[in-house]
Amino acid sequence: MKKLTSALSLLLLFSIWCACSEDDGVSKTSLGTYQLTAIYSDPGDGSGDFAPVESNKRITLYQDSTFAANFSLCNGLSIEDTGSTEGTFSSAELSFKADCNNSLPSNELRIDLFESELIIYYSCYEGCSEKYSRINE
Repeated sequence: MKKLTSALSLLLLFSIWCACSEDDGVSKTSLGTYQLTAIYSDPGDGSGDFAPVESNKRITLYQDSTFAANFSLCNGLSIEDTGSTEGTFSSAELSFKADCNNSLPSNELRIDLFESELIIYYSCYEGCSEKYSRINE
């Protein structure tokens, strides 16, 4: 009986250890490449909305919680696709941390990440953000 109790205790501890393994919060369905499709701006009266844009700006999210963009996230809101940016993201904390070489007061941007959409919120006096749609490559 003592061996059975010990075996059950070990099995219980192993089960708890497996259940508590770290999860990076990255959904495999949200990984991939996203292209800018709309920009949100608000004139200050709460009437803002997303307006469609044509742009070549793209962001790719990788399994190891890193991202690469073909534009500079460090320059703020813009439809231009100059420069490039790499960094890390957290779908659990809903944030991008861009490698901006300290060119911004904060290199962390708030995001919303869905299966087919990514929204990046920039630090603006009035609301401003960019909406990206997932593309198939």
